[in-house]
Amino acid sequence: MKRLLTLVAILVTACVYTQNCEGVALENIPGKWTPGLKSSIGISGAELVKARSVTDNLDNHFRTDYPAFKGLYAQYFSAFEDYNPYNGNDLAQYYYSLYFSGFYCHDNKVLANPDRYVSFRIKLNETGITFTHDALVGEWDENEKDHFGWIDNFPDQKDGVIYMKATPDSAQFTVKPERWLLTYQDKLPYAYVTRFEYLQALKSKLNKAAQKGIDDLKAMNPIRPKAEQDKEKEEALKKFKEDAANGLGDWTDRYLQNYRTDEQMQEENIRATTEMYNRPLQKVDDYLRRPDNELRTAAVISTISEFNGFINEGDIGAMIVVKGNPSYYDENIGKAVPQIIYVTLDMNSKEEKYVSTYSNIIKRLDFEMLKNLLGK
Repeated sequence: MKRLLTLVAILVTACVYTQNCEGVALENIPGKWTPGLKSSIGISGAELVKARSVTDNLDNHFRTDYPAFKGLYAQYFSAFEDYNPYNGNDLAQYYYSLYFSGFYCHDNKVLANPDRYVSFRIKLNETGITFTHDALVGEWDENEKDHFGWIDNFPDQKDGVIYMKATPDSAQFTVKPERWLLTYQDKLPYAYVTRFEYLQALKSKLNKAAQKGIDDLKAMNPIRPKAEQDKEKEEALKKFKEDAANGLGDWTDRYLQNYRTDEQMQEENIRATTEMYNRPLQKVDDYLRRPDNELRTAAVISTISEFNGFINEGDIGAMIVVKGNPSYYDENIGKAVPQIIYVTLDMNSKEEKYVSTYSNIIKRLDFEMLKNLLGK
């Protein structure tokens, strides 16, 4: 997201108008649609042709139905982003975007202002969910196929649209972002992970991570032959005696107090690692003894601390754990055919021209038109 906005900022800032730089004049600059960058990474052939036809249709619709709002620089662009294995599907992902920004004066020139904007994006074949190891502690295993993901809130479903209630993910967003998910027959491309399922997966991850930690300790600090350890100890004691004789102080007693054989050091490190993982493992085992009806509820955990129990939707750092739903997708159609559409709308200014633009986009948003793209 930040990379995209940075790129847009560069493109927008480059636009210069030689008009009056007074405030009133800036607000009255006629809106103008301007094409932005089109890029393709990893998508080619028939799939790229299909993706471009979809974004071209979206462009024809939105620039016909949406005005280039007065006093705003309006930019449209599309990008074809490759296949994201952590998106919950193996489809080609691409998007169409509209970006509205105001103007400001610099050296008596009128420039588009990239710091204040309304950003509207239609993301094809994207779930809006990232399925990664962050939903579980432990080591990342690239060979694992079924990664958990998360959402901020339980969505609302109304009039065939899934409203993904969102919270601002950065201080740059001064207005709550809007998120909508359009799917086949209002089905979800994900399923909720129960507490029991999450606890079992977490326990497995913790045990694997603990064992890997122990194995790494042994590999990084192997136990040397006793003769080699004894020789090292004798040489250290000899040096301390020489230092003491030269008036540098006698560190012999301190050395002997802290001295550990390789076996002792390894044992202490293994004990510390085991204790570190035993704390959350004990918490997991305690929860697994809870009543079945409690363990069947959806898992909601904290993103800001190690597992210390389940929390509630809306709590600070709350994350509702989900998993992919492979049965949702039709495997018999092309990878670039839209099977799910994720729509986002963001604004980072409460100035009237941005607020009205934001509201107008919502009013004109034709969900039926977008849903008609699914599977075609």
